[in-house]
Amino acid sequence: MTFLIAMAVGIATGATRSLMAILLVSVLMVVSFVAAAFWTGGSVALLDLLLALAGYNVGLIDCLLLMAAFASRKTA
Repeated sequence: MTFLIAMAVGIATGATRSLMAILLVSVLMVVSFVAAAFWTGGSVALLDLLLALAGYNVGLIDCLLLMAAFASRKTA
């Protein structure tokens, strides 16, 4: 579920085509994970952060490929 949510966030962020938005969202993902790890009493799995970052990157790549596919379409 973490992967799919991060992928949706990556697609939505990639659709803005703003480098600042892309960087800000990736930094906020890491900051929110660190804050959650700091304020929880137990241990935190680093795998969740890695899955979220991987899903975010897959979403960005998916958006990029979709834009390239639509750009190469020729009108009849």
